Amino acid sequence: MPTVAKSLGEGTQAALLTVAIIDRLAQSDGPVSVSDLAKEVGTSKSRIFRHLQTLLNAGIATRYEPGGQYGVGPKLVDIGRAINRRYDLVNLATSVMHDLRESFGHSVILSRVEHHGIEVLKSISGKSPIVLEIRPGTVLPFLTSAQGKLAMAVAQASLNSGTPLAAARATYERERPGELEVVRQAGISVAQMREGLNGVAAPIFGPADQIVGTIALLDTVADIGREIEPATIEALKSAAQRLSESMGTTPKKVS
Repeated sequence: MPTVAKSLGEGTQAALLTVAIIDRLAQSDGPVSVSDLAKEVGTSKSRIFRHLQTLLNAGIATRYEPGGQYGVGPKLVDIGRAINRRYDLVNLATSVMHDLRESFGHSVILSRVEHHGIEVLKSISGKSPIVLEIRPGTVLPFLTSAQGKLAMAVAQASLNSGTPLAAARATYERERPGELEVVRQAGISVAQMREGLNGVAAPIFGPADQIVGTIALLDTVADIGREIEPATIEALKSAAQRLSESMGTTPKKVS
């Protein structure tokens, strides 16, 4: 943990010291003493103690007896839970997924982009008599799924070098040059998941405009078509944009 520089202004220095204390309490596996906090933050025990009193009064920190050590307070726990709810992708996407399912009748798949593949988080079956779902936890391959093709197209190469995602992208670009750029420009990816099934996926972006997930529609070719209807594509892209904004980013403009 960096020390709080004495050259900073008094207000800035005090704010950074408070942030450093909160960070240390949040990262610790158990209660922390004033001495340990002072040593790790790089300041005096008296300064740490004064800041802790403010944090105690605000409910950000709590004091344990006996021993007089400090830990995370109830207010900080509440803040953490609120942030988790705010940025939990499944929680954010559930109503959006149901809206898509009711509007178009196709199965809706929510996935998270990982370096090793596309992990399915939630699946809602469509209105077809044939139940089409993908079990949560299933990892879809990059090379043969609409979600994987999308991740290869829009994931920032600098953040994924040396990963299975990067290797899959290199293979795909070598075998089908130019196709991923078309996907990137369109902001949408279509692929046959298997014979008779067609899927279409749109990206969900997180901080720094990095893809964090995908939302996709899946159905039989007879029901969704080999060529996806423009209205379906626009609705899917709009849903992905709303989720991206909920994740704290303004999506990249695609056409």
